[in-house]
Amino acid sequence: MKESIVSYIKRFRHFLYQNIIAIRSSPHDIALGLAIGVFVGFLPIMGFQTIVAIPLAILFRASKVTSAIGVWISNPVTFIPFYYFNFRVGRWMLGDPDVEWAISKCTTFWKIIELGGDILYPLLLGCVVLGFISVPIIYFGSFKFVVYYRKIHNKRLKKHATK
Repeated sequence: MKESIVSYIKRFRHFLYQNIIAIRSSPHDIALGLAIGVFVGFLPIMGFQTIVAIPLAILFRASKVTSAIGVWISNPVTFIPFYYFNFRVGRWMLGDPDVEWAISKCTTFWKIIELGGDILYPLLLGCVVLGFISVPIIYFGSFKFVVYYRKIHNKRLKKHATK
């Protein structure tokens, strides 16, 4: 078990390096692309998030690759608890924290369609608000991470070059 965790961490580091750190873009472009992707990932438009995130990255001159990676904050494994939490936040912001009434009515797809705005408005509100809150956190966190990791990587390269 311990070896599998270590190998997972190594693969994750390799993924980060290959797909985020090694991109030939500035830390600003990488961080902005990731922030855009995460924001779009908060929106309840599963299946269309990447299609929306990449043009936004082009518009804001951010990294298209990291914007596509960022949308995976909501994925097939996490989307139910993720959007449920966003829905609860939206209900709370609208002054009605009692979520259970709406959830208990969602017995079939057609019941969900009938509820329409009772579900859609709080969900959208929660998604947009939490998405906006995440943007500066993701931007500044990933910006500092990229700068820090590149600095360490460059030190290692210089150290190996002098040997």
